[in-house]
Amino acid sequence: MKINKKYITPLLIAGTLLTLTVVGEKADAAVLTGNVDTSGAVTGTAGATYYSTNSWKDMLDTYQSVNPTAASNNTIYFDVVGDVAGDTSIGGTGYSSTTNTNNGVSIVEGKSLSINGNGHMLYLDTDTNYTTAGSGSGAGGGTIRGPFRVPNAGVSSSTTLAVKNASITNNITGGIFQSVGTGGSAPTFVYEDVTVTNGAPRAAAQPIRNDNGKILFYGTNTFNIQQDNNMTSVGLTGADNQGEWIQGGKWVEVVTGTTTLNQNWGFDQPYYTYYNNSHTMKVDDSAQLVWNLNDTYCMYYDDGNSGPMVWDIGNNAAFDIKGTAATAARYSGGWFYAVANNSWTVNIGNNGRLAVTTGGGRINVNGFTGTGVVKWNVGQNATLLLNNLKTSGSLVYGNPGTGSGITLDDPKVVTLNTLGGSVFDPTVNSSNNFPITIAGNGLRTHTSTTAAVFDASLPDLVTPNQNNLSTGDIWYRQNTGTITGLGANASSNLVPNNYSSADLTGMKTAKYISWYQPIGFWMDAAKSSMARSFNISLNPNDSNGTPADSSWSNLINGNETQTLVVGDDRGQAPNFNLSVTMMQNNFADNIDYYWSNPANPADNKTLGTGLAVSIASVTSDTSLPSFISMANAGQNYTLTAPQTSGIKIKAKNTLLTQTGTPSGIFKYTIADGPA
Repeated sequence: MKINKKYITPLLIAGTLLTLTVVGEKADAAVLTGNVDTSGAVTGTAGATYYSTNSWKDMLDTYQSVNPTAASNNTIYFDVVGDVAGDTSIGGTGYSSTTNTNNGVSIVEGKSLSINGNGHMLYLDTDTNYTTAGSGSGAGGGTIRGPFRVPNAGVSSSTTLAVKNASITNNITGGIFQSVGTGGSAPTFVYEDVTVTNGAPRAAAQPIRNDNGKILFYGTNTFNIQQDNNMTSVGLTGADNQGEWIQGGKWVEVVTGTTTLNQNWGFDQPYYTYYNNSHTMKVDDSAQLVWNLNDTYCMYYDDGNSGPMVWDIGNNAAFDIKGTAATAARYSGGWFYAVANNSWTVNIGNNGRLAVTTGGGRINVNGFTGTGVVKWNVGQNATLLLNNLKTSGSLVYGNPGTGSGITLDDPKVVTLNTLGGSVFDPTVNSSNNFPITIAGNGLRTHTSTTAAVFDASLPDLVTPNQNNLSTGDIWYRQNTGTITGLGANASSNLVPNNYSSADLTGMKTAKYISWYQPIGFWMDAAKSSMARSFNISLNPNDSNGTPADSSWSNLINGNETQTLVVGDDRGQAPNFNLSVTMMQNNFADNIDYYWSNPANPADNKTLGTGLAVSIASVTSDTSLPSFISMANAGQNYTLTAPQTSGIKIKAKNTLLTQTGTPSGIFKYTIADGPA
């Protein structure tokens, strides 16, 4: 009913008295009076009507009673003016009725809804005790709950339910909007700049339920699903089927910005795909999806789902799964539990990233029905990391369907890493159904029987490919072509550096495999040792003595062997030069510095302050200078200058006694091309 403002206070008082004397009765809420948004500042549409409120009941009554016009985009706009308290009117289960009694409101086709929280807190609960689950909020299934409920049939994607600029304390399984069933309804849910956190520590934490419609994210969104309200508690404390991020999930899309899931719920996982005929997870160009996961059951659980599963990561987009040893570790079968999808396609666009660290062990690529085709397509300059923290079991397991495979089209780096088992279990390629195709300009290869250690929060994929992880690591310069049977009876057809049979055998047990673009050329200061000390005698008769007339001595050798380590993994051959520059001489009147060629110690060049002197030029692995060695297909070049070469000095006897005093500073430089 509509109420004149001057009667609001008496009515509320009467309602309070009635509640005290007649248990279960509630005061009727108002159908709100709208305001015209003349500028579009509130709704984004000039001329649209909006309704100011801080009451769930007011929103329900107004949605049910008002029919928006085209001027309002056929949308009911709610402008929240204060925190919205829990309310019994949004509780219960089952589809809503026209009486709107204790079970939310039924969404109508063509009547969209938009709630602008304006930074306020929305308590999604049936009472004001926000540490307990709302009434009727049990395990997810065929029931429907919450304030805004989509009927099983008759609501299309053109009907949009949106919430933005709000913090939500969620105590209702399924969240603020819910669409359940296979009757044909496929509404669009929009979340924009919202934070959703479970209030009850062990129940009703699932924030999204949309079986067959689209779920869209804009801006910055955070979903916290945390048993015992923290990210560290490990155990089966959170109720089963009340802690998934999304139940349903036919279409999930991060359109703009960054959407983050912080999940720690031992009985559940990010997705419970439910009664639909496909599942698409899309991260649009330049958007980002982040899953921070601790204790989860698996990655996907399914009930009545079918059709293809697609992960589509756009250009410059990222999907990061930052897990722990407890992530997806409870189900022994792998990532996918009872999944009925008939295929799985992963597309990573140009400059895109998929970086996954979990403790759940194997990616069970045989976990799909029907044709069971699994395809991973990695685009130009893209990054793929699959990192398994489980110390038993391989990273990739099971035999996928015919037509499966991995296609690498000039990605920046693809790294597969496992603490247990091997990267590819023998079951994966028992029928040679999972070939790797390297297209484009080609990629280098580095494999090891020792796993790398990554920081899940910011994995460094470069450093492991600049170092051996253990003895016997396998390295190859750039290749294109195809590799089949990894983990089983492997073979390769690569040019110009085909894998040897011995290396293919070694790769079967690899815990680390990386295909990557050449990193470039670099200097490895940690492995280098270019410091050098000298012994100078004031006795002119010593080999390192200084003349009594204060003239310059002969060249004096250093005490240590000098070692300079660099890398150049570009193309099929190195192409770099090395130089030394004296930056500072602390005893310029008494010491002169020289570079002595390790290949010919009689060849000595004076080092003047600020002047670069070439010390080596490398353009071929087969004709290296005698004092330079190469390892790991160009990953490591070591220049060795014994005591009789490298930095030498001449000195005068006017030099005062110095013990351990730095006498000079030198800069070593690697540059492109021959000297």
